[in-house]
Amino acid sequence: MKELTSYGVKDPVALMEAFHEIGQNAIINIVETSAAPENRKQLRTWGINAVAQMVGKAPNTIRSLEEKGAISPPIKDSNGRKQYTLEIINQIRDLTNTRFTRPESSEPIICSVMNFKGGVGKSMTSLLLLQYLAINGLKVLGVDLDSQATLTTWFGFIPDIDLNEDDTLATTLLEDENDITRVIRKTYFTGIDLVPANLELQNAELILPSLSDDKIKELGSPLKRLKLALEKIKNNYDVIIIDCPPNTGALTMNAVSAINSALITLPPSMPDFASFIRLTKTLQRVFKAVKPEELNFFRILLTKHKGNAAANKLDQLMRKLYAEYILVNHMVDSAEIDNTANALLSLYEKPYATNSSTYRRALEACNKVNLEIFDAFKEIWER
Repeated sequence: MKELTSYGVKDPVALMEAFHEIGQNAIINIVETSAAPENRKQLRTWGINAVAQMVGKAPNTIRSLEEKGAISPPIKDSNGRKQYTLEIINQIRDLTNTRFTRPESSEPIICSVMNFKGGVGKSMTSLLLLQYLAINGLKVLGVDLDSQATLTTWFGFIPDIDLNEDDTLATTLLEDENDITRVIRKTYFTGIDLVPANLELQNAELILPSLSDDKIKELGSPLKRLKLALEKIKNNYDVIIIDCPPNTGALTMNAVSAINSALITLPPSMPDFASFIRLTKTLQRVFKAVKPEELNFFRILLTKHKGNAAANKLDQLMRKLYAEYILVNHMVDSAEIDNTANALLSLYEKPYATNSSTYRRALEACNKVNLEIFDAFKEIWER
């Protein structure tokens, strides 16, 4: 008879160190093959018919601009077909006056994607919304406020290798709000900049609530450090999306004090709905503590919607209770989203050329959600 394996650990410190080293090497291999920064990770391209639809012009207009040398030459795929990058598409939009521009008198949207519970689709929602807005020609900034750095990793950065300890918002929050300009990173995705995260943000989470009186006198409220920092750079962008941590700590409080918009992600399941009810009481306290400005946009997005009887029943109940505050469209619980996430990709990235009905359904649902949000932003700006 085989002897029972010990369930205990004599040296948990050494075990965790070994776990970290093994996992870190695995992540490096994954990122290097599919999702590393800039020179390794690539943004998808579009064929001429897709480009024509995106810019609202006939293919002949695009060919004419190309023949005149007015736009950068497209690349060719393995079959010799011309493929256009997002950078070229934006050139076409600018030349044909079809690129959406935020009215000069309007304020940038600063939107937190939040829920104080993990596993509800915050980071994926942030990623897909950033990419959708960039594909539509906007200049956007992602702010990763979660020390787990999921959003940062999706953009191809390995937090503990590609980033130094001071490459996050920690120094900005604890010492100098002007430092935010240093930590903003260009990404491989045209139109998207990123403020990355790593474990160093945990120090900011711990230190901010215990700042000395002298430090508070020097820096101002420890709950409004992010607001001061974003004031320095917000006009460089149309939309700033903040991916919040799943808690009500100092970083989340900083996010709430900085925003003029909020998007809450909520799966239509009873445990998540019960958690959301508790969340609203917590949010009331958070809003009371930091006194944010009036929110221009506040909506609940139903995420990971299974489409079964139980989910549909809860969907109907929540819409009855919260009416227009719930977005009309929802994000589906799709294997295609999980598959792309496991490869550190999204629905808007390679591999994109697929005839899978699962992929098409997931992409259609994603586009509907993001279009609804984008339309709301445009309406707010036009006011």
